[in-house]
Amino acid sequence: DLIWEEVQKKFDERRQAGQLSLAHDLDHVKAVAYHASKLAEDFSRKLKLDEETVRRNSERAKIAGFAHDAERIKKEVEPHGILSARWFEELYKSGKLGITQEDFEIIKAVIQDHELSFSEITEKYAGSPVLPVAQAVVAADKLFEASGYRVLERRSFFVGRERILKGDLKDKFKHPGESWLAVLGETIRRLYQVNHVRNYPEELRQYVDELHAIQYEFYRGLLLRAGMDEKEAANYLLKRGFPK
Repeated sequence: DLIWEEVQKKFDERRQAGQLSLAHDLDHVKAVAYHASKLAEDFSRKLKLDEETVRRNSERAKIAGFAHDAERIKKEVEPHGILSARWFEELYKSGKLGITQEDFEIIKAVIQDHELSFSEITEKYAGSPVLPVAQAVVAADKLFEASGYRVLERRSFFVGRERILKGDLKDKFKHPGESWLAVLGETIRRLYQVNHVRNYPEELRQYVDELHAIQYEFYRGLLLRAGMDEKEAANYLLKRGFPK
């Protein structure tokens, strides 16, 4: 896909300049594109759209997934959704993409607004052809990439390594022997404060239940490793200086 080639170029430039956000690299946008494409089919069929529109929405969501973080950098100064939408518009104007005006307008809107929550997106685009594509990209970005196996992989790397070696957990935990303790602390915080099941609407319930089940099993394993219950682990980690 041409859009994938252009995104790779953009990310390579950012990597060479030392501006790449490691949490939002090529693996991230590839995963968002994949899940968004599948979700767009589901959401479109629930709206009883014809099969041609289902297919087009799937492709639109895939393109938006690839491009949604095109202008994201380590330390954000301006909202990256707006900047990425501008980048996509310039690419469209160059004539390289070969998509229709309708495709462009839908994809640009989704990229620009992908930082909104699922409920905000749903309210903003109710009754619009943008809706199933926008819902798909937001869900792929905020739920699928923040839950299940994927978030465990990312958390293990960024909390268990990067934050201990270079960040706010430096001098509080040892790498690699205590990395699992830091991951336990972030898992407690995420499940209760940030990423709990109750934060998601009914439209996503079937996906949420499966993805969180994976996190709960992992969480249980960490607590068993620590030989503590939740309260004991939280109090211990606070004494060790784990933030929040």
